[in-house]
Parts: sequence; C-alpha cells; structure tokens
Amino acid sequence: MQPAAGIPEMTGGVLSMFTVAVTGALIITYRQWHTMDATFREVKKQTDSAQAQVITMQKQLVASERPWISARIFLTQPLIFTGKGIATIGVGAIMKNVGHSPAINVRFDSKVIMVLGAEDLHKRQVDYGKIWETRSATGGLPGNTIFPGDEHPDHGITDMSADEIKAGLAKSPIPGKVTPMLIVCIDYMFYSGPEHHQTWYAYPLGRPDPKHPGMWMGFFVPSGTPEGVVLIGSMMGEWAN
Repeated sequence: MQPAAGIPEMTGGVLSMFTVAVTGALIITYRQWHTMDATFREVKKQTDSAQAQVITMQKQLVASERPWISARIFLTQPLIFTGKGIATIGVGAIMKNVGHSPAINVRFDSKVIMVLGAEDLHKRQVDYGKIWETRSATGGLPGNTIFPGDEHPDHGITDMSADEIKAGLAKSPIPGKVTPMLIVCIDYMFYSGPEHHQTWYAYPLGRPDPKHPGMWMGFFVPSGTPEGVVLIGSMMGEWAN
C-alpha cells in the first residue's frame, strides 16, 4: 500500500521509536496520576483525621463547659395503695448544677414501676425519658433555669398505675405481692443546642428487716399503706448523658 501524497512513509525504525515514545509517555502519565492519586488520598486522610480531632475537641469542650445536674431524692409522702387499684407516693428533689454553664428548661419527674432486673430497668428509663425529649414545656410553661453552683428544690406526687400493679403481681416471685421501684428523671437543656440531657436515679422501695440488720423487705401486698417504706440506695439505675 502506498502512503498518501505529502506524507512520508514511516520506516520500521521510526515506527519503533514512535511506539517507544508513546509508551514512555503513557508510563510517565500513569506514574504521575498514581502519585497524584496517592497524594490526594493522603491529604484526604489527614483532613479526615483533623476533622475528627476537631470534633473530639468540640465534644471535650462541651463536656467540660456544659451543665451537669445532680440531685438528692427523698420521700415527702408515704407509699399508699388506694382503693382505686393504683398507688401514690410523694417525691422531692433538691437539684444542683455541678457543671459550668446554666441548665435551662429543667424539669423533674418520677414514676413508680415494676422491674425484673438492670436490663429491664434501663429500657424503662430510656422509654420514659423519650417523652421529655419531645416536650418543650410542662403545663404550658418552660422548666426552671439553674445556674452553676445553685440548687433548686422540687416535689410532686407520682403514681403506679393499675396496669403496672397487675403486671407486677403476674411477674412476682412471691404470689400476691409486688416489689415497686421509684425512677426519677431530671431533664434539661444547654444553650449550645437543642439536645436534651438527662440525669436518672432509681430506688427500690422497701423497709428495713428488724430481724436481720442491713437487710430489706421489698415485697408488699398492694393494699393500704405499708409502714416504714423508704428509698433503698442503689447505683443500678443511676446514669446521665
């Protein structure tokens, strides 16, 4: 086949040199691309690491500067099993901001429940706490503001529903008796964002066993007013976020 007019015929040697040159250029281009890609990956890795460090520092700053609410919980009225199939008890709290910023929209609430163990208790607390996370106010009014180092008292009457008592009787290892537990939730917010923070306490309700010092009796016939009922100290349900 003859070459087109004006185009010199490419000899074997020239073709070989051309092929080598093109191949070399492609190799150099690939190596440059590979180097650039590796560089970009390393830059991204360093950027992601820096961002993670910034997020960690921000969380540490918030944790060190945010409010933290602790409380002393006590009973103000005895446990009473009413004739209507429910139980009531008076609960008080002295809340204190032990953090470094004002706690806003602080709400205190409590409930008497029946639990089977630590796992069941934590789930009940989390489920109950979700109610407060969707409430911006209580009774049409915002919660209290507690400044760092300040204390704020609160109290209320809480109850145990008839369904709760019925479930407790069905699950009780002692027929005809229930073993109630008081759970307390303190819900509050921080000026830095819309997140809700909560401090939780849980206390089995019982009375000292006069025959065995240091022991407690925590099972009751759900009727009338059991004598000598107090809060039994327990760290099983204490946590905060």
